[in-house]
Amino acid sequence: MDGKELTSYQGLNTTISAAYYLQSGWGLNLQAAILSAKLTQGQGIVGATSFSMGPGYSYRLIPRIFLNSKVEVGYCQLLYNHDVLHKGISGTAATSILAQISPAMGLRLYLDYVYTSLPYFDSGKRLNYLSTGLAISALF
Repeated sequence: MDGKELTSYQGLNTTISAAYYLQSGWGLNLQAAILSAKLTQGQGIVGATSFSMGPGYSYRLIPRIFLNSKVEVGYCQLLYNHDVLHKGISGTAATSILAQISPAMGLRLYLDYVYTSLPYFDSGKRLNYLSTGLAISALF
């Protein structure tokens, strides 16, 4: 999530619109029996549309499927990514403001924070991160 390598994630949502994200370094996310594959620039799109807006910025249009089986067609997400240092390990944190327009539910605003932690090596070639994030939504 550094503007060069973008991962897609999908959220689990309850009827009170509180979402919790679980994301791996490969961008494989298990959510309500749905897998979403990693996105990188120049590769195919699975589960989301994503592109970089410049250093530290990215824009995503991601479908969401909620636990209450309601399908909301997607939302816009503008991310600002910044490096952080946690326990001597350099990681990336992303703060985002999300807006969603759904005819059935009205306008939802999402705030979330994603912080990379728990590093592990993938095939001995690269350092990946297991990331968690929390989203809070408001319905108007």
